[in-house]
Amino acid sequence: MLLLIRKANGRIVNVFSVGGHLAFSGGDYFPTKFGVEGFNDSLRRDMKAFGDKLCCIQPGLFKTPLSNPAKIMKEKELIWNKLPLDIKKQYGEGYFQKDASKKQKLAKICFNKDISPGIQCMEHALTSLHPHAHYVVGQDAKLFWNPLSRMLAVIQDYCCGTE
Repeated sequence: MLLLIRKANGRIVNVFSVGGHLAFSGGDYFPTKFGVEGFNDSLRRDMKAFGDKLCCIQPGLFKTPLSNPAKIMKEKELIWNKLPLDIKKQYGEGYFQKDASKKQKLAKICFNKDISPGIQCMEHALTSLHPHAHYVVGQDAKLFWNPLSRMLAVIQDYCCGTE
């Protein structure tokens, strides 16, 4: 695939998440985004020597059927209910309810409803003569998550409710 892109002086546009900058909760989601971020930067630098371009679009939290908080919490509750009692004890009595409450507050504050900025970034990344290496999309990503990722860990932990 890369050979074809090189022959065409083409470009690759990856879409992942602003979560590649800051893990604002636990689990396996954010480590994968950090990995994609590193892979993307490495590949972009390699491809630059051949005149090819690689861009990444990093959206914040957008209100879509995939990000439906009620659906996500229902799926998490099913997993939580299947966990052995000794594992639940390690997390503590009110862990699930506390985590659910935190996620609901986050959804109310941060969800972007208009997806058109993401589409505009995609169009620019695909058609521009000089596309950006990174596109941070969404008000929450631009004004909160991205700046927060550059702050001290103690501030990040406080803002993410993990202090």
